[in-house]
Amino acid sequence: MTTATTSNDGLTPGRPSPDGHLDGGAILANAVAVAPVLREEAAESERQRQLTPRAVAALRSTGVFRMPMPRAWGGPEVDPPTQIEVIEELSHADGSAGWCAMIGSDGGFYSAALADDIGRSLYRDLDAVTAGWVQPGGQLDRVDGGYRLSGRWQFGSGCTHADVMIAGAHATVDGHPVVDGSGRPEWRIAMLPADLFEIHDTWHTTGLAGSGSHDYTIEDAFVAAGQTFR
Repeated sequence: MTTATTSNDGLTPGRPSPDGHLDGGAILANAVAVAPVLREEAAESERQRQLTPRAVAALRSTGVFRMPMPRAWGGPEVDPPTQIEVIEELSHADGSAGWCAMIGSDGGFYSAALADDIGRSLYRDLDAVTAGWVQPGGQLDRVDGGYRLSGRWQFGSGCTHADVMIAGAHATVDGHPVVDGSGRPEWRIAMLPADLFEIHDTWHTTGLAGSGSHDYTIEDAFVAAGQTFR
């Protein structure tokens, strides 16, 4: 098991051992160790309506975002009960941080729906953060090799520090809905680098105020077919 060591700024690096392995027990220990930092940052995160840079750095240092990443990629494939324990520990310190950790660690689940090479191209870093909304808030218009994506989505928790964004959309051809055999609209999930989306400052609330759950948009962006799934 990798042991946690505390740096001078109060953060716990949570770095992998020389063989690149960071298991669930080490991630849980790191989550406990960074709790004081998250508590210290909670009020400022609420004021900014998104996690502070120090809070994000604390989360990244634990390894929480890599929890479901596959062993074939060097990830820990942490079992679900331990993942829940990690999120609980972070949430005890700051609910917004725990929420963003839960959403941000979805990369291993979403990438499992993609071909391995495409998943690896999106998640070059095991600690990459995922954000986004799977409900269809846009359109994926079919073109050669993929789709053109346009739309607006809500509740992009953690979008201000995300590396990969997801976006649910209805498939169309020349603007007309694509339907499946039962007559229902085809609904797909697109995955793209986060910097291709525009973030809109819409998150004004009380609960989970520091989660940065803003709206986000994209306009006529190409998405390769392999970066989408049903």
